[in-house]
Amino acid sequence: MHKRRGRIVGLRSGSMAMDRLDDEFAIHWDELRADLANRLPELTLSLFRDLPTVQATVIALLIENGKKLRAGLLLAVCEALGGSAARALPSAAVIECVHAASLIHDDLVDGDRTRRDRPATWVVHGSRRAVLLADVMFATALHRSAELGKQEMITVSHAIAMLAVGAYEEQVDSHELETSHASHAMQRARYDRIIRLKTGSLFAAAAELGALAAGARPALRRAASEFGARIGEAYQIADDLHDVLSAPRGESPLQDRYRSQASLLAAFDEPSERSTGANRAGAQLPESFLLDAEHTATAMEKEIGRRIQLAREALAPLPAGPRLAFLHRAPYAIVDPILLAAARTRSADLAVGSLAR
Repeated sequence: MHKRRGRIVGLRSGSMAMDRLDDEFAIHWDELRADLANRLPELTLSLFRDLPTVQATVIALLIENGKKLRAGLLLAVCEALGGSAARALPSAAVIECVHAASLIHDDLVDGDRTRRDRPATWVVHGSRRAVLLADVMFATALHRSAELGKQEMITVSHAIAMLAVGAYEEQVDSHELETSHASHAMQRARYDRIIRLKTGSLFAAAAELGALAAGARPALRRAASEFGARIGEAYQIADDLHDVLSAPRGESPLQDRYRSQASLLAAFDEPSERSTGANRAGAQLPESFLLDAEHTATAMEKEIGRRIQLAREALAPLPAGPRLAFLHRAPYAIVDPILLAAARTRSADLAVGSLAR
């Protein structure tokens, strides 16, 4: 039996975080999100002012429980372009509303019973009410974005459509992966498209809304949108990396335990004699899967770094200034926490594996 390699994925990225997230930026980033957290209850209730108080309160709690990463990015972009974060707060509330609604649908479709260590909305309210609640949130976000302006409504409606398309295209029957003859390039292109749609689109909308709140011209809005999209892609890859490293191991080699990661292995692993997309999707011993996961994690880490670099390059058209320097650090503030969580997961897994041996 192969021995597990003692590599802790994410620590390399995490150790760099102290250099790229200096105290000044960290304080300002925390202040932006803290101010948002303080204002969000009032803003959310204002968004849903046409609803009965009980329903509006339920929705407000769903929105307030989020990480507020997209809204934080929105505020940071607005500031970098010379705008006031206070002016961007209504748009920040809208983008968090859209995100919260998408999570309700995601949990129901995926059958996930918990969200952030709490029961999923569909578990608490039932499937029918959860779907309708999310629909109300999407519609209200569109309504309030229209009140902000035509371009704001276009940006939000496009994001909602794209993330729905991404979620739709993501659904692949696990048995289809076994019989798929798609090349590595095709698998990778499909993965790239899905993360751009499913996650990149909403981060892109957040950044563009920040630019709109600052009154930026179209060229700068497009640059901000690309910046956000690339951050979203890096964020999704990091989230998928965490899933790869936390995949259950060490029990009986049942196919279904590993099929959920087969598409990632196929997208990030170059074909080799040791491992092919079809074989990875089929029956494998846990240790064989672990070796593939290690290889995949390395490739994913490199790709996360590449996407962050692309995000930073997208900022080239923006005017120089101290807030722009802050914006260059924003991708790390958003992505690094997931990488560090992945590192902790891997470290714990290695410790358990060592004890087992």
